[in-house]
Amino acid sequence: MGKKMDFYTGGRGMQSVQLSASGIWVTLIFGVILYLFTFAFRMVLFDSTD
Repeated sequence: MGKKMDFYTGGRGMQSVQLSASGIWVTLIFGVILYLFTFAFRMVLFDSTD
């Protein structure tokens, strides 16, 4: 029974690690998109002023 409990907690631990990893990837991708969007917006802004 103890072994089964360890396996269950271990599985939950792996799941949480996977979840956090995907969260990091989502944050990273969102940050890159936001950076590119602001960069493009800045280019358009400079083009309009120029």
